[in-house]
Amino acid sequence: MILAAFSVIILVVLMVGIVKISQVSLAKRQLQSACDASVLATRKAFSQPDDFDQAIPEGQKYFAISFPQGSYGSQNAQISLSLVDAYQVRGEAQATLIDVVGFTRNAATRRITASCDARMDLPNLDVMFAFDTTLSMINTDPGESLSRIDAARAAVLDFYDKAMQFKTQDARLRIGFVPFSENVNVGRLLRKEWMVDQWTYQSRQFAGTFTAPDGTLRYLFRYAPITYDVSALKGDASSPYMNGSSIIAPNMGFINGNVYDPVVHWAGCIEERDTHPFWYWSPVASMLTQPDMDIDMIPYNDATRWRPLLPSLIYWRKFLSNYVWSPEAGFSKEEIITHRSMSQVPPGASVCPAPSKKLSEMSRQELQDYMATLVPDGATYLDIPVIWAARLLSPTGLFRDENQTAPNNGPISRHLILLTDGEIATGWHHYIAHGVPALDQRNIDRYFLGWDSTGFVYETTASLNAINAYRMRAACEAARRKGMTVWAIAFSTRMNQSLLNCAGKDHAIAAANAQGLDAAMLDILSKIARLRLVQ
Repeated sequence: MILAAFSVIILVVLMVGIVKISQVSLAKRQLQSACDASVLATRKAFSQPDDFDQAIPEGQKYFAISFPQGSYGSQNAQISLSLVDAYQVRGEAQATLIDVVGFTRNAATRRITASCDARMDLPNLDVMFAFDTTLSMINTDPGESLSRIDAARAAVLDFYDKAMQFKTQDARLRIGFVPFSENVNVGRLLRKEWMVDQWTYQSRQFAGTFTAPDGTLRYLFRYAPITYDVSALKGDASSPYMNGSSIIAPNMGFINGNVYDPVVHWAGCIEERDTHPFWYWSPVASMLTQPDMDIDMIPYNDATRWRPLLPSLIYWRKFLSNYVWSPEAGFSKEEIITHRSMSQVPPGASVCPAPSKKLSEMSRQELQDYMATLVPDGATYLDIPVIWAARLLSPTGLFRDENQTAPNNGPISRHLILLTDGEIATGWHHYIAHGVPALDQRNIDRYFLGWDSTGFVYETTASLNAINAYRMRAACEAARRKGMTVWAIAFSTRMNQSLLNCAGKDHAIAAANAQGLDAAMLDILSKIARLRLVQ
């Protein structure tokens, strides 16, 4: 009996010990989980190191939820949070367990601890900036020391610096640019077979002479849609890409009584491929079937190929009443033969920005040198930069061989960042990616233009602005359908509905000044980054 009783006592002691060991093990495991939750919540709560102190309460809240006071008979559970560097948070957690010793009321304590780290890392990252270079970007706002474009350059450099620090050693960071105003300069990124050999422009050609009643010899010019051979712009055989610079325009020039064939230079901007006139309530799905809105379609005929933008060929064909200009005169779609000169499109009505840059791994100096080439000029069109930023970013389109995979074979996070300082500002008379709207009418219905029975168009812009905004919205949707995240930053201007429609409220950011722009860029980067525990 005594032996049996003793055996029971031994068994009970062993069971108590096992329970205590299990209690300690469970408590340590739970404390570690609480520590991990705390540092993750803290790191997620701030994007800039200066905001770390404000993020600590969020981490402490998660710790208290995950390891409430009294858990497993504990006391004084707490965590200390610190910043290891700009991107990593460290937590040191501890708690005191109360042990009951033997079969008495004596108590002993046991201290348990846990440590944890969380940081932000970038995966393989492709970022395409649709970068505003309109004329207003040259402005310096009150209270600011930098012009808007210099502030934007600085913010992008800061984004680059932080991204290089965020990214893991084997991750790839590529950045590209689509500078924009009224158009985009992408022509020399295109393969030769993607560009037409001939195209029709609103131009003029010599049409003969006549002698006026006073005996003066008059030179007649025909102002009409005229087809030109533009194949010389494809350049020589040294490259599969467009590398030409100029064409000859037969019988277009006139100076000092002489008709001549001027040389017309190409800066690199393009006219878009075929489209269909849209109302601003047209279904997005139907818009995205058109060649000019399709971000992935490989050209296979002239309807799906691009055309070189050649402002020097373009003449505004306006109505003449008794051969006298009227300031209110509308555009005429009919050809006109006259000895009076029509206005050639001036530089301010057809601006070609700096060349776009495909995604590439750049050094900081290369990035800085490229952004130095961006010169503000022109008005704000927001459809064409989004379309082309998406084309240059897409893994399934024109540049898929460059965009599909990364060297480490890991997933690629793709982001389109539209940065603009203004609202859409179009014009019927501007020569843009869809020609001269008042004359070519490619992207807008004739009725919507305001044509009356005499065939003149009233020069209002509200409807054209609305179409441009809706086309931008459709382009943003096309980008999202290809797995890209679209961001819109309204810099030094109010957030408007067009940008909200494009990016959505969670990805549209207003930045009132240079400091706000820096914060917006870092906010985007922190949301792109991957939050993880560090072992």
